[in-house]
Amino acid sequence: MQLAAMAARDHTAQQRIVVAAEELAKRFRIDAGIRVRSAKARDPRVQAMLQREAIADFLEALVATKPSGAGMTLEDLEHVPGIGKATLAKIAEHMGS
Repeated sequence: MQLAAMAARDHTAQQRIVVAAEELAKRFRIDAGIRVRSAKARDPRVQAMLQREAIADFLEALVATKPSGAGMTLEDLEHVPGIGKATLAKIAEHMGS
């Protein structure tokens, strides 16, 4: 693969990672200094490194979060078309209910 093509793909992937990390930070309400796009440097390699460091900080903060328990309940699942009593029983067993 040519270096120019590799560089272009790497840049595109880096930008996709930045956008996804910022969206996840908003969704999970994790600030953790996630200022990925504001990481500016003259050298694009240094800027990418700063972005990766910010994303690593975010991922570490995400790992440290505790689930809020705001997910679906068994009662919510009872109203989903196609989920029968046998499936609900298996889910309840898995959830320890």
